[in-house]
Amino acid sequence: MTSAQVTTGTITGTVTGEQSQPLEDVQIQVLSRATGFSRGVRTNSSGRYTVPGLEVGTYDVTVRRIGFAAQTRAVTVSLSQASRADFALTTQAAVLSTVTTTAARDEVITPTRTGVQTTVSDTALRRLPTLNRNFTDFVALTPQVSNAGPGLSGGGTNNRYNNIQIDGATEADLFGLGSTGQPGGQASGKSIGLEAVKEYQVLLTPFDVRQGNFAGLLVNAVTKSGTNEFHGSALGMTRNQGLTRTQPYINKYDQSQYAFSVGGPIVKDKAFFFVNPEFQTRSTPASGLYLGGPSVNGIAPPSAALVDSVNMALAKLGQPTGGGGLVNNDNPLQNIFARLDFNLPWNTQLVLRHNYGYAQDQSFSRSQNSFRLDNNAYAFQSTKNASVAQIRTLAPNGMFNELLINRTSIRDRRQPATRNRPEIQIVTTNYTFFSGSENASQGNELDQDLLELTDNFTVPLNTHRFTIGTQNQFYRVRNLFGQYSYGAWRFGNLASALADTAKPNQYIVGVPLPLDATGKPVSDGAVRFRAAQYGVYLQDEWAVTPLFNLSLGVRADIPTFRDRPTYNKVVDSTFAINTSEIPSGNVQWSPRVGFNWNVTGDDRNQLRGGVGLFTGRPAFVWLSNSFQNSGANGFARLTCNPAQGVPVYNAANASNPPTQCAGGLTATAGGEIDYADKNLKFPQNLRYSLGY
Repeated sequence: MTSAQVTTGTITGTVTGEQSQPLEDVQIQVLSRATGFSRGVRTNSSGRYTVPGLEVGTYDVTVRRIGFAAQTRAVTVSLSQASRADFALTTQAAVLSTVTTTAARDEVITPTRTGVQTTVSDTALRRLPTLNRNFTDFVALTPQVSNAGPGLSGGGTNNRYNNIQIDGATEADLFGLGSTGQPGGQASGKSIGLEAVKEYQVLLTPFDVRQGNFAGLLVNAVTKSGTNEFHGSALGMTRNQGLTRTQPYINKYDQSQYAFSVGGPIVKDKAFFFVNPEFQTRSTPASGLYLGGPSVNGIAPPSAALVDSVNMALAKLGQPTGGGGLVNNDNPLQNIFARLDFNLPWNTQLVLRHNYGYAQDQSFSRSQNSFRLDNNAYAFQSTKNASVAQIRTLAPNGMFNELLINRTSIRDRRQPATRNRPEIQIVTTNYTFFSGSENASQGNELDQDLLELTDNFTVPLNTHRFTIGTQNQFYRVRNLFGQYSYGAWRFGNLASALADTAKPNQYIVGVPLPLDATGKPVSDGAVRFRAAQYGVYLQDEWAVTPLFNLSLGVRADIPTFRDRPTYNKVVDSTFAINTSEIPSGNVQWSPRVGFNWNVTGDDRNQLRGGVGLFTGRPAFVWLSNSFQNSGANGFARLTCNPAQGVPVYNAANASNPPTQCAGGLTATAGGEIDYADKNLKFPQNLRYSLGY
């Protein structure tokens, strides 16, 4: 069995003589046509050879041995696949020129293919249409994948158990708030510019134990690199209402995308660069009622006079005024990718790359009876920086090592259009007007940091190839959800807001816990925790015969939390539940077996399949609730109605809202309690496949 790498491919085969006898110690030289990178190995006593760790592309394979005519063959390498190139050498009676042949890539008939997968090649990425230029748009082409739900589902599994890898590094929203699984997904963010993607796979049952941290589907992509020739591309695309059928439009619609890429040599055959910036702007009209607009489901928009009266009340309250007209939601996106490749001595390659992404999406809409002024909008902003280093080394005797280091930071912010102000709600006969800082955006931040260390070491031994590896991820999360941090004042009618002394009939405020002896918060209410997932695995890829390959492997994943939720003594004494417990350190085993049988030996009939367990990484959004909602920390919501005494409204205290009702009621610990059993193990799927 030949080892195909997670981010690269392999060339393998046998060399025989005129009597079909295996030839030992034949020199195999593999040369990249694009970069001049060269690797050399020799055949073993069985005439077998393997050249692992090859970037996707075309290579010239030259075979030489004294007394035989040399041969050269062009072989195309696919992602995570082994391209087979067998040679039959003839004795050299005289000085002969090298025999050159070509070989086309076959992504289906390959000795390392065992499970269910779909490959999206560079050609397909360029030819298939996509309006959004998101490389994951083509995942839905996989028959086993459904996009009917909030996100992509592989084999019926929740989308939060999917995983995305780019160049072997995790490129996913680990917290799991968005449905796309990509950083910035809540703002339609993209992981990477489409021009930077060379090829990717959609994997559901890869029986290679190096592929982990998913129970649904795995998107495994590799990026482009520079070559010995300068190459570049540029594109621009725009869509607007002028490109559709003739009809009246209530407001502008526009989507524009611009990108370019350039790559080439820094030092020929030694060092290369590739860069790809991509930008998108999108503007769409917000839904709902607006001044001068049509009725919606029989509800007409408010009059301009009523909106003016509401603004008069807001001004009297010392709060910003807003508009009632049509609003456009803007969605700008930015992706910048840069990569450096170095061909080093000792059969070593070094890859350094950085991937930057920014997404912003303004959210604004109005319902039939809730009329938001335009200063009540908010924008979701996400910034991602991911730096990756890869070192691949081919050691003597065919040993191969691949080391990957990934450092990723994601910063998500929900920014209200009006900051550091309360939300004002004014009830009228047909509408409730909302102005000021949108209540769920008054304190809404998420920071994610990931450090990933992966190392795979492969040793060939006769007809076996043993791989031992480890994949370790260290997370740091800060989550702030301080709804009503600046409060919300509700006025039961317009007159109560216009009165000389404002008379709100409800006040809501979010107060961070815990509180000191005077009832004042002692923290910002944000949840902070550290976690890790350790993975180790061992695999034997065995060429039982030249036509039958078998892989046997086992993987152990150990999700751990390095911090604990807050202990709540009241919950423990009342329900015998220790809120500081969290599932941590529970080993989850994933054994896998795969096979591939070239039935007739002519690469025309292949039987493949396997069975194995696949373990998904936990979505931290679920487990973070144990840290957020222990009843002793997080945020407590204080609601003051007339019965509790609504505080006196004071515009001067807009950034320092009251934390108690007029009757003396203060925020107290309590409310919803979230708890996860310490013995909880995360979902595993048993999957098997058989293909011909």
